[in-house]
Order: sequence, then structure tokens, then C-alpha cells
Amino acid sequence: MAEATAASLVIGIGNGMFSAHIAPLILTATPESHLSRVQAVLVLVQSLALLLMNNLLGTLADLEGPTVVTVACATMLVGAGLLGLTSGPLRKDRTGLPPRSDSVSTPNT
Repeated sequence: MAEATAASLVIGIGNGMFSAHIAPLILTATPESHLSRVQAVLVLVQSLALLLMNNLLGTLADLEGPTVVTVACATMLVGAGLLGLTSGPLRKDRTGLPPRSDSVSTPNT
């Protein structure tokens, strides 16, 4: 039971961090004229993935047990996080966008 609880905690933290950081990066890079469309597609993709994975994970939990499924999900989530850390723009800049050349510079004093 403790292993499943720990794995659930890792999954929850990872999912929250991913949703709170990657979705804003996508929306920031989207032109304002397409913002609502891109956001609708993001919600649709997240909802469809949830619908499909709940059924798949439920079946797998019936076959192998909930601990195996939870640990597998936690492992994949950690892998996705580590993969995100290999991205230079994600590590260096919160927006993932190149620095603007028209930024205001402070005078040297």
C-alpha cells in the first residue's frame, strides 16, 4: 500500500507540473488569432487520452494488480519529466521562446 501511495504522489506531482508548465508554453507560442482553437485542441487531446487510458489502466489493473500499474505510470511520468529537462529552451527560459530583440535595456550607470 505504501508503494502505491508513493507512486500516486509522484504521478500527481508530475502531472501537475507538466500541465502547469507545458500548456502555457504552447499557448504562449500560439498566435492570438488561433488561441481559442489551440486551447480547444489541447483540451480535446487531454480528454481523449484520459478516456482511453482509464479503460486501458483499469483492464491492466485487473490483470496485474493496481500496484504494478501505478508504478508503471510513475516510471513513465518521471521519464517524461527527465526528457523535458533535456530541452534547452525549457531549462533556460520559462516561456521556451527565444529572447526578444526589442526588449528594453537598462542604461549602464
